[in-house]
Amino acid sequence: MDINEILAKPQSEWSLEESVFVDYIYSLTSQNGSQIPPNQTMPSGRFLHNPAKKTIKSADKWATEQIDGAKNNAEKWKTNIATPSRDPIKSAIDAEDKWKNNLTKAMNSGKWERNLGKKTLADITATVNALGSTVFSQGVAARETKIRSKVGELQPKIQAVSNAIQALPNATEGDRDNRVLQNVKLMRKIGEG
Repeated sequence: MDINEILAKPQSEWSLEESVFVDYIYSLTSQNGSQIPPNQTMPSGRFLHNPAKKTIKSADKWATEQIDGAKNNAEKWKTNIATPSRDPIKSAIDAEDKWKNNLTKAMNSGKWERNLGKKTLADITATVNALGSTVFSQGVAARETKIRSKVGELQPKIQAVSNAIQALPNATEGDRDNRVLQNVKLMRKIGEG
């Protein structure tokens, strides 16, 4: 979806999806994705009531929780690798079509630059056992700057989605269904970025 193409049309011709997207871009650019103060009119003309209740946690707090949570769960990670809730090999085979589509998309977009080798659960478990659980927490600690950077990029985008969705009507079941749908669409756009 191209923001310039939408803005070139009269606002009365914007589809609901286009107006939500414009609100999202406005939220992302007007305050660097930070929480927009309540009682603001969005570009779509919808009124943002009180988004303060829906503030996404700060990037620093979010990253700290992820890092601390990972560091504190090293033994659990090791156990879960050895005893998965489902067979990862069978799950991969069952998701063959999805994998093909995603791999093609990744290859065409340049994200995929190497092939995956064939591995078994025994290979993975042997590697984990040889390295020990401290490698996991050390790896997280070693990547703290990268984690904080990535979360810092992601948090404003998530906040902008929240701002755009909160500006949508919420009176009827249909309104609420639409909010969920628009949230999914905007989150997918973030994932595609």
